[in-house]
Amino acid sequence: KMAGQVADVAVKWSNAVETIQKTTSKAKFKTGMLDIQQRASVDTNYNNSDQYFREIEKLKTDNLKGFSSKTAETEMAINFDYEAKVGKIQVDNLYKKKLIQVGQSSTDKLIDAEISNPTPDSFSNIRTLLDQQVQSGIFSVEEADKKYNQSAKTIGAFDVANDPADQESQSEVLAELKKGDKGRYAEIPADDRLDLIKASQSRIFNNNQTYKRDTQDASNERSNDLIEKFASGEATIKDIQDELSVPEESGGMKRSQLLTYQRALTSGIKNDLNRMLQEKTPDKDPTKRAQLVKQYNDLIDNFIDDNTDQSK
Repeated sequence: KMAGQVADVAVKWSNAVETIQKTTSKAKFKTGMLDIQQRASVDTNYNNSDQYFREIEKLKTDNLKGFSSKTAETEMAINFDYEAKVGKIQVDNLYKKKLIQVGQSSTDKLIDAEISNPTPDSFSNIRTLLDQQVQSGIFSVEEADKKYNQSAKTIGAFDVANDPADQESQSEVLAELKKGDKGRYAEIPADDRLDLIKASQSRIFNNNQTYKRDTQDASNERSNDLIEKFASGEATIKDIQDELSVPEESGGMKRSQLLTYQRALTSGIKNDLNRMLQEKTPDKDPTKRAQLVKQYNDLIDNFIDDNTDQSK
């Protein structure tokens, strides 16, 4: 009876040791797997899955050491094999997702480059790029179509926003949009194209208003500068001629205003010259300055038409 009790205790102890070893090994394995998955999830190297596959195999081998029972070791080996396969699948899926994200990000950068510097080939370049990504599984067909349509519209919007035209008849962008399926923007859906036409017309109107404001501001500034010269007595005929060389549509002063200033300045000069013409020497002869003024007046009379204030 004593021998039976001893044997029973020995079996129970053996079972207890086996249970403890399996529980400890399983806990270490699961903790190790959790650590591997956490590190893999934050790994910025999208092509690094093999490192974690090796770590999983090593984790499995390390945690099968030290079993006192071959049966327990075999049982845990089967369990760890299954857990390791599941873990590898999870890591593999994780890195596939990282690879897809990198592919999508790279594609977006290439599309952004086309949009930022559009050329006549931009639409076909983007379409080809997205078709390649669909074939590689980076984008679904629906995702690629949505991204293409948005990219095409963005190119149109970019062109509209950078159109310098201030008249609809001068806008190449608006003209191409109005051509519909036969124009440069044929790849843009019709509804979106209509929106861009309205945006283009609004842009052109704003450009026109800005141009008018800038032109008027420039004209006012030039006028103020000339008035200050008149007030200080520094205005000359050359100042008037310089202003006459600037067209009104480019911010120049009004012609009628400048001709009025010219006549006023010429009249003032003429009065001064007439006064000098009256200068006499003590012998009642014209002074040397009076003689020079007369020569100057004769020269002007020969070359300038009084009616037009221009050369004959």
